[in-house]
Amino acid sequence: MATISAAITALATFGGTVPGIHASYDLTTLPEKITRDKLACAVVVPEVTGGQNAYRFQTVSFMGSAPQVTFTVSQLVLFDTVDNKRVKAVLPGLITLLDNYLAALKALPFLSSTSAPAIHRAVTCTPTIGTFAYGDIEYHGIEFTHSLMINL
Repeated sequence: MATISAAITALATFGGTVPGIHASYDLTTLPEKITRDKLACAVVVPEVTGGQNAYRFQTVSFMGSAPQVTFTVSQLVLFDTVDNKRVKAVLPGLITLLDNYLAALKALPFLSSTSAPAIHRAVTCTPTIGTFAYGDIEYHGIEFTHSLMINL
């Protein structure tokens, strides 16, 4: 039986395998502030823009005797502080991180190489490049909105 917390931990662990990401934080290890030396970093967040996209539980279905749940969770990859930096200056680095993240996801579509992954369907994600607030600081970064499925 997989759990939602195990799936979120698998996502955080996966973030740490992406080339160019120096630190990846789970819900239990979220720092209050992120210092410059920790950038670029990945942060699993319960809510980015608020409202209905935060931990949305989409379906629960029963296939035979295995109940499944599909839910949405976001992982922010924070690249650099905004500090009056124009997007043009950070865009090449953001695109490189995006390419690295997608290549790592292609290599580990279940977020793990174990025989019993926490995720039971290949992860789907939607990346969005933009600016994001974390700990009262604005960052240039990428939000990866993931759809995860687990067997309960």
